[in-house]
Amino acid sequence: DDPRIVVPRIYWNYSTSRALALEWIDAIKITDFDALDAAGLDRAELARKLTDSYFKQALDAGFFRADPHRVNIFAQPIANMPGEARLVFVDFGMMGVITPRARRGLRACFSGMVQGDAPLFLDGLDQLGFIGEDADRALLEQAIGALLARFTGIPMSQLGRIAPDEALNDVGA
Repeated sequence: DDPRIVVPRIYWNYSTSRALALEWIDAIKITDFDALDAAGLDRAELARKLTDSYFKQALDAGFFRADPHRVNIFAQPIANMPGEARLVFVDFGMMGVITPRARRGLRACFSGMVQGDAPLFLDGLDQLGFIGEDADRALLEQAIGALLARFTGIPMSQLGRIAPDEALNDVGA
């Protein structure tokens, strides 16, 4: 029900158990930067819409497209609204479900990360089943707090360049 998202309509009369007939939608591949730019679309805004969509799918609905491949995502410019576009998703062959408990855990982890709140992050990990009964919660909270302090505010593009052993060394692991 998100007006920023479009999915093709299914033509059931032409579909079988082996083939799904879908509506054709004119749109631009999300990776065709030249075409997106030529259409006057803001790629950063499209990325925000895409991120919002996946957070909503995973954290609110608990039902998500499990194949977020770039060839399955398009942008459809909106007529009479220069620079505006809807996201178009195709290929729903792989879908996933996230349980309510896992959604609560993921929300706690994301909130803890954004807020720099180690106890909240640890609670999220616990809800996700990552913390054993005999785990030293105080030590884990201390390590998570050190990681959050060290890496909060670093752009995602730079986080991917940090080696895991470097991150662990930073917290004394």
